[in-house]
Amino acid sequence: MGTGWCWGWGSILGTGWCWGWGSILGTGWCWGWGSFLGTGWCWGWDSILGTGWCWDWGSILGTGWCWVWDSILATGWCWVWDSILATGWCWGWGSILGTGWCWGWGSILGTGWCWGWGSILGTGWCWGWGSILGTGWCWSWRSILGTGWCWGWGSILGTGWCLGWGSILGTGWCWGWGSILGTGWCWGWDSILGTGWCWGWGSILGTGWCWGWGSFLGTGWCWGWDSILGTGWCWDWGSILGTGWCWVWDSILATGWCWVWNSILGTGWCWGWGSILGTGWCWGWGSFLGTGWCWGWGSILGTGWCWGWGSILGTGWCWGWGSILGTGWCWSWRSILGTGWCWGWGSILGTGWCLGWGSILGTGWCWGWGSILGTGWCWGWGSILGTGWCWGWDSILGSGWCWGWGSILGTGWCWGWGSILGTGWCWGWGSILGTGWCWGWGSILGTGWCCGWGSILGTGWCWGWGSILGTTGLRGLGCRMGCDLRHRSRCVRKFLNQCINSLPSL
Repeated sequence: MGTGWCWGWGSILGTGWCWGWGSILGTGWCWGWGSFLGTGWCWGWDSILGTGWCWDWGSILGTGWCWVWDSILATGWCWVWDSILATGWCWGWGSILGTGWCWGWGSILGTGWCWGWGSILGTGWCWGWGSILGTGWCWSWRSILGTGWCWGWGSILGTGWCLGWGSILGTGWCWGWGSILGTGWCWGWDSILGTGWCWGWGSILGTGWCWGWGSFLGTGWCWGWDSILGTGWCWDWGSILGTGWCWVWDSILATGWCWVWNSILGTGWCWGWGSILGTGWCWGWGSFLGTGWCWGWGSILGTGWCWGWGSILGTGWCWGWGSILGTGWCWSWRSILGTGWCWGWGSILGTGWCLGWGSILGTGWCWGWGSILGTGWCWGWGSILGTGWCWGWDSILGSGWCWGWGSILGTGWCWGWGSILGTGWCWGWGSILGTGWCWGWGSILGTGWCCGWGSILGTGWCWGWGSILGTTGLRGLGCRMGCDLRHRSRCVRKFLNQCINSLPSL
């Protein structure tokens, strides 16, 4: 994602930014022993987002801000023993990561930072009317990561970047007719991550990289006619994982298994007009996982389940006006995953499941003392998704499933040295989803496509000093460092020196 940015020992998103010992988002920013988002920012012993900000022993977002013993976002702000979810730091009325930082009326990461009317990560940063990561950055009407960046009518990550009519990550980048991650980058007819990069007819991750007729992850790599993971590997007419394996006309995993007209996992299983996992299961007009389950006009996971006007995972479950995962389950006005399940006023995943006053994923499911996804499911001592599922020493999604030394989704599945989704599958040197497919030095989904030195989703796209999705990334970094990026090297040195000088002793 940027010269020298390694996912393992190197840097992920910029020279020196390592996922392991190095830094994630900047020299020294380590995911493990080093720092997360800046020298000293450690995911483990050091700090995540600043010298001393530790995910475990240190602090997350500032010296003393500890994920465990200390505080998350300020001395005393603790995720466990101190306050985030305790004294002063409230997830609801109080503050999340510090006195006044409220999840609801107050602020999340600082007085005034509200999850609802206030701000999430700073006064004015609202999840609802305010801004998420800065005054005006709204999740709804405003912007998510900057004034104007709206989740709804506005933009998500930049003025005009709309999730609906506008663009997601940039003016014109629309989820529907516009573009997702850049003008012209469309989820439908245009491109997802760049002009021409279309989810449908265009390309997904680069000119020619099409979800439909173009290519997926590189010229020739087609989501449609060409190949996904290599010339010949087609998502539609060609083959996905080998000549003959077609996503559409041919078969994905066997002749006849088509992604569109034929079947994915068996004749009749179509991705488009046919069925995905069985005759009639269509990705487009048909059904996704069963007759009627459409990705577009129909339903995704069941008749009527539409991604757009209909429902995503069931009749009425709409992503926009309707519901996401069930009739009435709306992402905006209604509920996310079911009638009454609101992201804003109601509940997230079901009636009563509140992001603010009630529970996150169901009545009684608490973000603080209770559970995240149900009573007993704890973020700290308990479990994330169930008693025993620990975020720290135990497992993320179940006893033994570790976020650090253990596994992400099961014993042996490691986030660091092991594998992401199975022994051998490495996030660093190995492959993400199979030997050879590398997240660091190799390619994400095909030789040449690098997440490190190259670009995120295409040459030139930088995650660090460049821009995530454009120069705005640089402007944001410069703003945070409080210096002019026209003198970039001086700026970076000054910023990193400040971090290094304030490093805590391990």
